[in-house]
Amino acid sequence: LAASIADGTPVDWAQVESQLGATERRLLKHLHLIDTLADVYRSLPADPDVAPGDDGPSDPAPAGPRWGKLILLDRIGQGTSGDVFRAWDVDLQREVALKLLRLDGVTADAAANTRILQEARRIARVRHPHVVHVYGAERHEDRIGLWMELVRGRSLDDIVRTDGPLSADAAAAIGADLCGAVAAVHAAGLLHRDIKAQNVI
Repeated sequence: LAASIADGTPVDWAQVESQLGATERRLLKHLHLIDTLADVYRSLPADPDVAPGDDGPSDPAPAGPRWGKLILLDRIGQGTSGDVFRAWDVDLQREVALKLLRLDGVTADAAANTRILQEARRIARVRHPHVVHVYGAERHEDRIGLWMELVRGRSLDDIVRTDGPLSADAAAAIGADLCGAVAAVHAAGLLHRDIKAQNVI
């Protein structure tokens, strides 16, 4: 039904409803409402200023040094394993966070590079509201980089240092969210190995 709604295929709602139980009918009512809204949206006249297939004006690429297809805008963090930059993805025309791993014996080793890139590809498949979405991982100029959604906000460490200790309820809620995130990462066959307040936003 969701696919039919998305592509505009007509649905015989009465016929579908006759095959469902009371619990499923409640969901069906919501889907029918979404279908009605989708029909209204599809019936709106096209914007005369936008040609078919044109998503509007594209943002000009900002200036800055490049790492592959990404333009480095500014450094927003540093850690033991690498530097994090706010960057511009030229292909997707949006800001991302880019973590460039440090040049050391590990990143110089071909087997270690392969393992790091495999881990990045695994984490890119994780979909969880409390796990940052990884968009890609590559090696350029002898450095491995992972780029991901840019999450804005304060770290948990900064919040506690600035605002003081959390209430028991707030701490428990954050702990539950973190456990869900870690479980999603574990399900992908990975260990985070650096869970700390500075890494929670």
